Amino acid sequence: MQIRTITDPLTGSNCYIVEEDSQVILIDPNLAEEIIRMLERERWILSLVILTHEHSDHISGLNRIRAWNRQKTEVVASKRCSENIQSTKMNLSRIFGVYLFYLTGERCKDYPVYTCESATTVFEGELEMDWNHHKIHCFCIPGHSEGSIAVRIDREIVFSGDSCLKNQKIITRFPGGNPEDYQQKAKVFFETLPDDCRICPGHGEKFWKGESMQMEPFY
Repeated sequence: MQIRTITDPLTGSNCYIVEEDSQVILIDPNLAEEIIRMLERERWILSLVILTHEHSDHISGLNRIRAWNRQKTEVVASKRCSENIQSTKMNLSRIFGVYLFYLTGERCKDYPVYTCESATTVFEGELEMDWNHHKIHCFCIPGHSEGSIAVRIDREIVFSGDSCLKNQKIITRFPGGNPEDYQQKAKVFFETLPDDCRICPGHGEKFWKGESMQMEPFY
């Protein structure tokens, strides 16, 4: 199993392309054209898209990839994420240009305001799936957003979205964020992972759980 990362230079969001035997899982599709070029060049088959949460920088390529794949794409998300990608307020696209200006000082006047159709597979609590002889386990961990999940492949790799980052506090002040939920659910989940678990975050580089990481919410 190989994991490749595509990082959006504007937002810093990571899309992970998990590939084995020419079968691919996309986690948090961002730069659709770059993702599609890679899939076509390598002749990979898109099996599944998983969304770690509903925020626009992590779903920005979803509509284009669905259109390219002729709407046959299976999209997995928590129930709240699936609902919230259909709202410009809850997916943050309504305000994300302003947020980027706050972060970078550069105006993004043309940042798109958009919604996505609901996911094809939705769940609450936990979801287990089999893929290419691997176990995929999704856990709802609200706090950063209502629809945040962690995605664990086997017991070795966890895709954390924006709920666990290295050397960055976790933002809980966006619409739907909740610092109490984060402390009681998301933080507890990550603290129970073994130190040799590999974390693939929504922003920044991969790291081992045993390395220094921030588990405190930023209000």
